[in-house]
Amino acid sequence: MTSASDGLSIKGTPLSGRPWKKESRPRRALSKSGGGNTAEERSRQKWEEAQALKNEMKEISAEAKEVIKRAKERQIERNRKIKARRAKKEANEIKSAGNDVVLVNNKKVAKMSKKARRKLTKVTPEMASILMRKH
Repeated sequence: MTSASDGLSIKGTPLSGRPWKKESRPRRALSKSGGGNTAEERSRQKWEEAQALKNEMKEISAEAKEVIKRAKERQIERNRKIKARRAKKEANEIKSAGNDVVLVNNKKVAKMSKKARRKLTKVTPEMASILMRKH
């Protein structure tokens, strides 16, 4: 049998009980012929690359969540301002109508033509009752 003192420096594990002779190498050596990296080192390197990619994906995901959250907040604020403007506009229209004011459901107003909408502030109580019955 060969021993370490014979000068053979082969990295690997003998797969059978047969001793290696001179320059022969085992069929499944743990190191590649040129690189010198063991299988353990290669697998560790692959694992580190996978972890780096995973962490990068997590960071990108967190940034995307923040952007989406900010966009939602902006949209909510915008909607709040629009609602306030509409309420103010309706209040002004009611004030300008005076004593003959008649409130009509929004759906009915949406179905009306522009001309009819303009005349809504000048509607008499009789006309209002007709409008209410129609829709």
